[in-house]
Amino acid sequence: MKLRNILLLVFFLISLHLFYRYVGVYKHLHKRPCSIHSWAQCERASIALNYYQENLNFFKPRIHKALDGEGITGLEFPFVNYSVALLYKLFGFKEFYYKIFVLLTLVLGLLLFCFLNYSVTKNYLLSIASVGVAYFSPVLIYYSANFLPDTTSLGFVLAAWFYAIKYFNLSNKKYLFLFFGFALMAALVKITSLIAFGVMIGLVVLDYMKFFSKTKNSGVLISNKILALSLSLIAIITVTAWYKYAGWLSEKYHSDAFLLTQKIVTDKKEALDIWKYIKVTWIPHYYSQGMYHLIFYIICSLIIGFRFVSRMLFSIFFLTVLGSACFLYLMFVQFRNHDYYIITLLPCVFLLLLTFVDMVTRLANTYFPPLKYLTLFILLYYAKSSGHWCKQSYMERHDSSVFAYTGDFRVYEDLEPKLRSLGINRHDITLCAFDNTYCNSLYLMNQRGWTIEYGATKEWIDWLMNSKNIQYMVLTDSSVFNKTYPNNFKDKIIGYHRGLLIYKLK
Repeated sequence: MKLRNILLLVFFLISLHLFYRYVGVYKHLHKRPCSIHSWAQCERASIALNYYQENLNFFKPRIHKALDGEGITGLEFPFVNYSVALLYKLFGFKEFYYKIFVLLTLVLGLLLFCFLNYSVTKNYLLSIASVGVAYFSPVLIYYSANFLPDTTSLGFVLAAWFYAIKYFNLSNKKYLFLFFGFALMAALVKITSLIAFGVMIGLVVLDYMKFFSKTKNSGVLISNKILALSLSLIAIITVTAWYKYAGWLSEKYHSDAFLLTQKIVTDKKEALDIWKYIKVTWIPHYYSQGMYHLIFYIICSLIIGFRFVSRMLFSIFFLTVLGSACFLYLMFVQFRNHDYYIITLLPCVFLLLLTFVDMVTRLANTYFPPLKYLTLFILLYYAKSSGHWCKQSYMERHDSSVFAYTGDFRVYEDLEPKLRSLGINRHDITLCAFDNTYCNSLYLMNQRGWTIEYGATKEWIDWLMNSKNIQYMVLTDSSVFNKTYPNNFKDKIIGYHRGLLIYKLK
């Protein structure tokens, strides 16, 4: 590695380390799934724990929620969950490894994208600042060291574009294969990242139409068009095949743990209601208000200085925006209740910043060298305000008022030893009442079973009670349970734990 690359690597990692310390990321690495979207966190963490404890058969992922069978379920390509399970095998079960793995996959992408920026700007600080400004999203920071695969997918997409642009510049096929590898893994982990292959196909078409003939001496951007198209089609078929398989798994084993289909909004009123909710609840946490202003200013500057904008970079950015708009349309309903769905659309912002600093560098080198430093000052200014907003949002999401956003599940975190001392095996089907999430309580106490929501009817509870597989019950609120389902279970109580009642039903 050349000295300048080593220096950029050191500066970038030091900057990122200082930022994580400032925001407080390290302080919360030890925490189990909690706060906003803890249910999605527990679902993914459950898959990894079951791989570790049950079976390392990659093609049969399992989750704790199951009334019969082994809890096999379909989900996105479980690369992250499986990799973490292997870490558990090596070092023992500590969720710290899960968070670190997700964080490192993102950092890899950020680092390579920083190298990509440096190849354009030849300026350490400007490269780091442009990546930092794009990265300082409160939602992205919150999920950077977390349990969801979206950040890993983003990291792999950023790495994929690093190699794609190296290929465009050097016409070395190995970089095209590296783009394919990273982009394919990103799309398998999160289907949204198929956008990258859609963009590649679009670039092949534009190149065939001689759109880039004035930007390269050879007049050709993609020298291996057939190969690029073939790899893109292979990726699309592979990803489609996995999600078909995942859907088949969910249907065969009667699992509804993970969303594998989408509902398109066709009603205008419903779309407006969803938009109003997103606008108030999530948009302030996608980026700071100042960052939205900066994005607007950058777009205006690109329009004004369009003759200095790289056709290649602008085309990648524009096609990515179009692909993201299509995904937003298809999955708009899900954006209401999932703040993290925005993460795999953030390549738009990273590519926008890259296109902008490239234009600035061209103008600075040709007309006004200080323009680089003026741009750096502006980016650092917005990075400072965005960083402060990230810290404030991160602290709020771990505040006690939000910590138990979907219920306080801390009583379950040390329940497993108590269950085992009572002779309850983790495979013994156990009801957990009450739990409005999918499997938070089950995962945290490491118990196969089913959850009963607070709004459950007497008929539903009665059906569960009569299920032949149900053996135990963990109860949080006996008064609510007794009111909904009058019973004489007092003699079935076999244990207590921090306010929880443990029953042996059969």
